[in-house]
Amino acid sequence: MRKVLPPPESYHLINPGPCCLITSGDRIRKNVAPINWTMPLLDDPAWVVSAVEPGIQTDLFIRSSKEFVINVMTERQADAIFFCGTHSGKSVDKFKATGLRTVPSVKVKPPRLAAAVAHIECRLQRTIRLKGIHLHMAKVVHAEVESRFYRHGRLLAERARTLHHTSGPFFVVPQRVVKAR
Repeated sequence: MRKVLPPPESYHLINPGPCCLITSGDRIRKNVAPINWTMPLLDDPAWVVSAVEPGIQTDLFIRSSKEFVINVMTERQADAIFFCGTHSGKSVDKFKATGLRTVPSVKVKPPRLAAAVAHIECRLQRTIRLKGIHLHMAKVVHAEVESRFYRHGRLLAERARTLHHTSGPFFVVPQRVVKAR
């Protein structure tokens, strides 16, 4: 037996990437939000794309500063991630409320998160405005990962215990790796 899903729910079936918190802003203002629809776009040159709801604090800060940071988080931050996704940066200081600590980025103005196992610093190249979404395409200008979680060109998600959002307050943590022959 199979369940038919309405098309707006179909993304739940293919939303596989690690849950990332996007930090945005400048050296004075800052915001943090989980933007799950963030993915690689090109590898050489390295570009990413992040689908952000128009008008939210993250969108406003990305469009004004032209920079943002993708922070790869782990299961330890599940509560903070969920809080950041259910509260607006326009009405609450999400850093204070969650205890997420920031540190300066290497090449961009928005800070990165100290608790992230990896981060990708990005400079906006182009925004495509579609109904209900802004696709922010950005060039990667700097990326770092904790060495113990990266080997042979692969993030060791099962070791880092990255979170993968399924819906609402539910996440999955990878437990084992399957290697194809």
